[in-house]
Amino acid sequence: MKKSYLLRILLLLTQLFIFLIGMSQTLKLIPFRKGTKWGYANEKRILIVPAKYDSVSIFSNGLGSFKVGQLWGVLDGNGKEFIPAKYTYISNFYGNCAIVRKKVVTASSYGIINRAGVEIIPDEYDQFYMLSHGLIKAKKGSQFGLFDSTGKELLRALYQSIGNFSEGFATIQYADKYGFVDSTGKVFLMPEKYTGANAFSNGFASVSVGEKFRRLDHSYVNKNGIALGRYGSAGNFSDGVAVIRPIGREDYQVALIDTNQRIIFRGTKHMTQIENFKNGVGIYTVVMNGDSLTESEYYLSLSARVEKRGLINRYGKIIIPPAYDRIYTTSCSKYLVLNKDKYGVLDINGKELLPTKYDKIIFGGDTSVCLVKENSKWGVFSANGKELLKKRYDSIGNFNENLAVIVSNNKYGYIDKTGKEVVPPRFEYALSFGLDEVAFVIQNNLWGLIDKKGKVIREPKYDVRTYKESYTDRMIPIPYFFTDGISRVIYKGMAGYIDKTGKEYWENNF
Repeated sequence: MKKSYLLRILLLLTQLFIFLIGMSQTLKLIPFRKGTKWGYANEKRILIVPAKYDSVSIFSNGLGSFKVGQLWGVLDGNGKEFIPAKYTYISNFYGNCAIVRKKVVTASSYGIINRAGVEIIPDEYDQFYMLSHGLIKAKKGSQFGLFDSTGKELLRALYQSIGNFSEGFATIQYADKYGFVDSTGKVFLMPEKYTGANAFSNGFASVSVGEKFRRLDHSYVNKNGIALGRYGSAGNFSDGVAVIRPIGREDYQVALIDTNQRIIFRGTKHMTQIENFKNGVGIYTVVMNGDSLTESEYYLSLSARVEKRGLINRYGKIIIPPAYDRIYTTSCSKYLVLNKDKYGVLDINGKELLPTKYDKIIFGGDTSVCLVKENSKWGVFSANGKELLKKRYDSIGNFNENLAVIVSNNKYGYIDKTGKEVVPPRFEYALSFGLDEVAFVIQNNLWGLIDKKGKVIREPKYDVRTYKESYTDRMIPIPYFFTDGISRVIYKGMAGYIDKTGKEYWENNF
């Protein structure tokens, strides 16, 4: 036991040493192509690692990978080989681990190595999923197991599913029964009793008991494994409340309970749903013509029901009456509302910020603004309903780095959040600006590079390749994008890399 403990400590120290070596990279190494071979250069285009490889990757987390023939190896932060080329596949490192494949023989041939190159999980799995807490979910056939970041097996691959961790626990499924496992791999509730289980939230997880296709009884379990309550259905807790349905016929269909299992609100007779609590506010649904429907129409014919929606707070106070066909949450504290196929916007208090008269409204990217479509033209409003840009463009993209792509008469340009045209529409296609404050644009069917003022950094010269968009059958350019200030491009059929200043890292000597 003592020897095993010392070996594990030694392994951890070795991993830390290799990690620090990788992170001590003093030079920025950029993939450099010389003819058909690859190496790495510094930012002055001086080769640091000779161009002798068939392919290389961009450095990630202080490490890079190289290819010789059909096999991949790993370079440290100074460009030295420390894992030889012996894998047919190596992923980027996720923290301490990378997924590898030695050979293509069967589906079950993936394993895990650490930053020291030690194979900590054997190559006998179909797929890996990196979870929180440094845990790794492994799939073998149709079953799942669990490992920690050192490769210690916490759960054998015997389970039909292992969920994501929430509040320190994950659901597990075995033979159609559900339980929970904690982040140390200890099974918290054996999968023996429950026929369904959801993730923990606000300290509770909803579970169900009963036979498939028959009535299920629902309850909640706390983190001591104690079952609480008995309901017809039990939703997840959010903002300290959960939506439940009673067992059997009652004078209400839905109710709100708190974490003490106390009912704090009973819905009206025809309130059929309360959902999507966010910032203490949820959306409820009422069947407006419920009293005039037969029982079969009420429960079996959704088309016969006239449903309207409103907002309710976590204490059961109605914020707005049921007046909308649909209400949708957004990425900010606003609500999209829909009536007769027209959209509007409400704030969290139910105040109307934009009337329901627009063909489409989109919140995305920068949540301080929304994009509004009316009569086939797009404009920009502030999130509080102030018009910033009149509706005049054929399309407006999400704002990134304070700029959005616009389209007018099939030409692309950019506007800022005040509605000012920073770059007038003149390109055949344009991508959004990223953190590097440059963007790729297409002119004369070639990619070029511009800055945020529209100044050309690199004249259009790079190849455009396309794919067919599945739902429109349009041919869409495959985008280039920057990673840590470097982007891969294709020039005259050959791959190469450029930086955000437009400097090219290749030498055509073939």
